[in-house]
Amino acid sequence: MMNKTLVKSITTFAATALIVGCLGGLTPSESAKAAEDKKISIASCNDINVISDKELSRRTNGLSNILLADAGDTKKSGNYNKDETVYVFTSADGTQKKIIVSDWLKNMNSEASITDASNLTDIKNVKGDEKFTQNGDGLTWDANGSDIYYQGTSTEKSPIGIKVSYKLDGKDITPEELAGKSGKVTIRFDYTNDATKKVKIKGSDTDISVPFTVITGMMLPEDKFSNIQVTNGKVASEGKNVAVVGVTFPGLKESLDLDKDTNVPEYFEVTADATDFELNMTLTCALPDVISGAVDTDNKTISDLKDMLNELSDGKEDLQKGVNDLKDGTSKLKDKSGDLKDGVNKLDDGAKDLKDGADKLHTGAKDLKDGAKKVSDGTTSVKDGAGKLATGATSLKTGADSLKSGVTAISKGVGDLSNGLSQVSSGASVLASSSKQITSNAASISEGAAAVDKGVNELAGSINTIGSSLQTQIAALDSQTADYKAKMGALVAKYGSETAIAANPTDWAAYNQMKGAVGALTTVSDGLKQQAASLLSTENQTKVKTLVAGADKLAGGASEFSKAVSSLPSSAQTLSEALTKLYNGSLTLKAGADSAAEGAGKLSSGADSLSTGATTLKTGAGTLSTGAQTLYKGTDTLYNGVDKLANGTRDLKKGTGDLKDGTGKLINGVGDLDEGAGKLKDGVNKLIDKLSDKDSSELIDRLDAVMDAGEEYTTFTKLADGQTGSVKFIIKTDAIKAAKN
Repeated sequence: MMNKTLVKSITTFAATALIVGCLGGLTPSESAKAAEDKKISIASCNDINVISDKELSRRTNGLSNILLADAGDTKKSGNYNKDETVYVFTSADGTQKKIIVSDWLKNMNSEASITDASNLTDIKNVKGDEKFTQNGDGLTWDANGSDIYYQGTSTEKSPIGIKVSYKLDGKDITPEELAGKSGKVTIRFDYTNDATKKVKIKGSDTDISVPFTVITGMMLPEDKFSNIQVTNGKVASEGKNVAVVGVTFPGLKESLDLDKDTNVPEYFEVTADATDFELNMTLTCALPDVISGAVDTDNKTISDLKDMLNELSDGKEDLQKGVNDLKDGTSKLKDKSGDLKDGVNKLDDGAKDLKDGADKLHTGAKDLKDGAKKVSDGTTSVKDGAGKLATGATSLKTGADSLKSGVTAISKGVGDLSNGLSQVSSGASVLASSSKQITSNAASISEGAAAVDKGVNELAGSINTIGSSLQTQIAALDSQTADYKAKMGALVAKYGSETAIAANPTDWAAYNQMKGAVGALTTVSDGLKQQAASLLSTENQTKVKTLVAGADKLAGGASEFSKAVSSLPSSAQTLSEALTKLYNGSLTLKAGADSAAEGAGKLSSGADSLSTGATTLKTGAGTLSTGAQTLYKGTDTLYNGVDKLANGTRDLKKGTGDLKDGTGKLINGVGDLDEGAGKLKDGVNKLIDKLSDKDSSELIDRLDAVMDAGEEYTTFTKLADGQTGSVKFIIKTDAIKAAKN
């Protein structure tokens, strides 16, 4: 059994060996993921103008800390005197323009002065007002117990160089020419590492590069870039932008003398579809000691590492079995992912059917609401018409009563006239003296009878007009009733029976509301039909005709009487004959007046019935109108509920669509996982082959030399005697902007 420390050391060494020996492409993704998870925002460094910006230094240290944490570093706790950040400013193609260095001198013992060394020019304190004296490259700061933050410029060349090349639709293009263009764009970062040292490997002088870990990041706005693909990097969405991060290890492959087919990333490439191409600055962070921090080689000899390697070799069969099982598992997961996709597709189809049904229900509820509105408006019109009918019927009754009284009075007057004529005929002289008055009275009677005849005929016309209006209203009610019955029939046909409709609360509510409306409309229609039947019945029409005939006779008799009176002769014989005719005419007039009085009585009785029926109709129409308004309010509530249901099903459909898209991405991820497991399997097999190689100790020697080179590279400028340091490089490329019109 290996102790825990040894297990941890072997595990750390195995991870490092996998990185640099077999699966070099794994660590960049993991490091980039760590940067993504901890929200290191490269875009927030857009304003690098004053290099003493503490916030920029904090974010740069953040990137370094993430990488060191991923590597399992425990020994580098920040206990060094000089923390140096080198800012390299380049053009958009990577050509170096200037270098500004920011140094943080840590006064860990609160000394009054700090001894430092630097080859920078234009040195200035960027945080306090502490002064320094300079002797050649030596600096002495009057620290007064405080830390010192200063910056200066350098004319040296950065050990990490960048070449940025661009292509548009597969053809090389300069950054200036690319600005504002659209098409498929490729941006490639190639890195050079000029920081090397000579060491003895197997007795031969060998160049070993400082193991810089180089992280490059950029932000691509989603409104300008799509279909983004990355080589040796990671893509992550951040708001309206896409963060793209690449991780490379320039010079590491050569330092370890790895096979040419071993994947250790040395370049970073981004391909995307661009619209009106523009690119903000890119930032690159280069750290020399990340890989060194991954393996704690303090107090360990080459023999220790070989011993660990031998123990790792002893467990190679278990390791190989483990990755084989992992590959089998991911293959099964990939095979079963199709079932998940089918299930999600069925769920999405079901959500679509539900949405379509809800949309149809929404349309039906709207039609029901519109129909109920028409019924409500129609019953309001019926209510208003019934009110007018009731008022007209009351007026008709009043007029009929007045007509009855007038005709009765005329009948009595004509009777009295007939009696008087019988007496007048006895004395011609008396008649002669009163003939003028008789003639005048006869003319008045004729005019009155003509007026009665006209009124009776107008009354008959009004009755017919009222009957026609009632029939029109009855037809409108019957049409609305038939429409509701048709919709009810459609629901019964849809569900198969009235009982089946009850299983759907929404349609059942609509069915019952329409059923209630049919009952109410039928009641009102039946009432109107009864009134119309009474008003337009044969008996009532006969009464009206009798009244009209009586009035016509009355008018004719009065006219004849008037003519007879006007032609009274001057002679007694003529007068006697005329009186006889006049008497006979009065008898005819009396018969017409009696007939008119009888008809007027019947008309009064019919008008009374019509008035009572019209009042009942008015009350029923009011009830119908109230019910129709309640129906309309109910359908409005139903429509609002169905509208919410329809909106909910649309949201559900969108959610299942998103789930479908996410499932597709998940399945793609399973495919990537399976592919990665295959690569891991191949990598472990390569590692096992390497462990079985008789020259594997050379790899350890080179790895040990690489670790040393990373630990020993502690400054870009200089360190004073006794100083310890840490250095990082921040490389900023210029933005590419299209010219403003």
